[in-house]
Amino acid sequence: MKTLQYVILALILCGITHAQVGIGTVTPNAQLDIVSTNQATPANTDGILIPKIDEFPSTAPNAAQDGMMVFVTGLGSPSKGFYYWNNSTSSWVSLTDIGVQKINDLSDGKSDNDGSNDGSSIFLGVNSGTNDDETDNRNVGVGYQSLYSNVGGGYNLAMGYRAMRTNVSGSWNTAVGYETLHLNQIGTDNTALGYQALYNNIDGNYNTALGEWALYFNSSGSNNTAVGYGGLRNNTIGNGNTAFGYASSWNNTSGNANVSFGFYSLFANTIGSWNTAIGSETLRSNTIGGNNCAIGYRAMYSNTSGNGNVVYGNLAMYSNIGGVDNTAMGFNAMYTNAAGSQNTAIGKDALYKNNGSFNTAIGYTALNNNTTGFRNTAIGATAMYQNVSGIYNTAIGSRSLTGNTDGDFNTAIGAEAMVVNTTGNYNTAGGYHSLYLNLTGERNSAFGFRSLRDNTNGIRNTGIGYEALRSNTTGINNTAIGDNAMANIVSGNHNTAMGYFAFSTVSNIANSMALGYNAQVNSSNTIVLGDNNISSIGGFANWTNISDGRFKTNIRQNVKGIDFIMKLRPVTYQLDVDAIAAFYRTPDSVRLKDTEQSKVSEIQIGFIAQEVAKAASDLQFDFHGIDFPENENDHYGLRYAEFVPVLVKALQEQQKEIDNLKKEVSELKNLEARIQILESKLNR
Repeated sequence: MKTLQYVILALILCGITHAQVGIGTVTPNAQLDIVSTNQATPANTDGILIPKIDEFPSTAPNAAQDGMMVFVTGLGSPSKGFYYWNNSTSSWVSLTDIGVQKINDLSDGKSDNDGSNDGSSIFLGVNSGTNDDETDNRNVGVGYQSLYSNVGGGYNLAMGYRAMRTNVSGSWNTAVGYETLHLNQIGTDNTALGYQALYNNIDGNYNTALGEWALYFNSSGSNNTAVGYGGLRNNTIGNGNTAFGYASSWNNTSGNANVSFGFYSLFANTIGSWNTAIGSETLRSNTIGGNNCAIGYRAMYSNTSGNGNVVYGNLAMYSNIGGVDNTAMGFNAMYTNAAGSQNTAIGKDALYKNNGSFNTAIGYTALNNNTTGFRNTAIGATAMYQNVSGIYNTAIGSRSLTGNTDGDFNTAIGAEAMVVNTTGNYNTAGGYHSLYLNLTGERNSAFGFRSLRDNTNGIRNTGIGYEALRSNTTGINNTAIGDNAMANIVSGNHNTAMGYFAFSTVSNIANSMALGYNAQVNSSNTIVLGDNNISSIGGFANWTNISDGRFKTNIRQNVKGIDFIMKLRPVTYQLDVDAIAAFYRTPDSVRLKDTEQSKVSEIQIGFIAQEVAKAASDLQFDFHGIDFPENENDHYGLRYAEFVPVLVKALQEQQKEIDNLKKEVSELKNLEARIQILESKLNR
């Protein structure tokens, strides 16, 4: 206002330098003293008219006109108002909108510096606080047109070119930077720091924007925090979002309650809500997916619409697009997963290639190659590593089921259990190296260290115990229960072994059974109870064999009797336990030496099988009481029950001879009686 006074005085003096001029008064108090007609009730003509112009002169004034004042009517190009010529800047300067431009001008304009509460605000800059209503607003505006439109808004701090320019009644806002909170009108409790931060905010509240273009397009969204260049730049109505980092949540428009921390994190998100992205480019492509939590460099990078995922680790679930309800923890975990859902992957490269659903992989590269397989569970380093499309498998232990590709419904528990299995189905393995080499075998059950270890194609086998059925490769329908039970069978079928080391010395016999400690079978279709130390086998009833005539054909009475019996040599003997152990290749660790010594001292009775065989052969008698060796590893045996029919036949033959002899004796007695009668008659 001081400049205006100087200009008016210069115009009116018109060259008068020493005399005083009075208008409306004869006692002027200054060189020019103009008095109104009535100070209390002035007339509408009381005043001074400055020269009016519609346009500025086409020829600019010079130094002689420095300070010359005019009134622009507003009918031309310039805005209406008083202007003076500033020759120093060679420009016309408006007197009505110059505002407070210098710190020592606080006694002018809208600023209060005397404690009179006539505004209690400070405005510095051209057009700063121009429309302030001068009530007790306590605003601070520093910069060109800062708080220009503010009328009743209070407790605002605006520092920067056009900071909070359009604010009308918004209060408790802080805007620092070029055009920060530029369009804010009624929004309150906002903080904007940085070039055009919160530029478009109109009525949004409780927002914090730190960084160039942070929350730039926010209009009515509230409770948002953006720190970093372009953070939440496109947010318009989204609420409760937090973005830290360069361009984090850049495209968010209406998504709510998102947290993004890191370079380009949640960059493409538009309406997705309740997401948490921590790490450079985490959830970068997400647009509408919600309820996701991703922590790590480029975790869930490609996700667009997937929901309910929890991811922790660099590049974890990188390719996920629409998969939902997945959990991935570890570098590259579920990297390729695009649409697979309800999976859990914990460990580096776990479920790396997955697109299946309902899988659980815990451990380094567990289920690494799984693509379409579903409802698999793999726990342990490289467990089910090669699985591609296998379903409903469970692998617990390092490298368990690691080679499985298409096998289904398998359960492998133990380090390297079923490690080679590819397409075998319905197998159950529990123990280190159990079913280790199984490829295509199905419906096998192996429980114990190395049980069914070498099985490749065998099916329907059960091995329970340390190295039970260890060497079986293609055998089927075998059951072995016990430490080393049936350990050396390779291709035998339909066998049963129960007991420590039972059935452990043969490789390819069939349909046999060994029950008891160290019970050994050397031929097919054989049942053995116990080892050579057994001294009694029995119970409370006799053994029953099926003997129904309805099941018998070609019945003949050709059993040898006395002739065969008479060729037999009953003997007493003692067992040679060392010879038996050598024959069965029984290791010393298995032999029961104390029990064997007791057995050696026992006197037994019986026959020599080879002698019985010769007797039958001599008579051309097909005697079934002899077990002939079926192979070089087999031995002779006798079934003593088979001797009963022979003994019966012999008894019958003997009885017949007895009856014949009785008849002969009777006849002889009759003859003797007759002779005696004749002799008595002759003697008369």
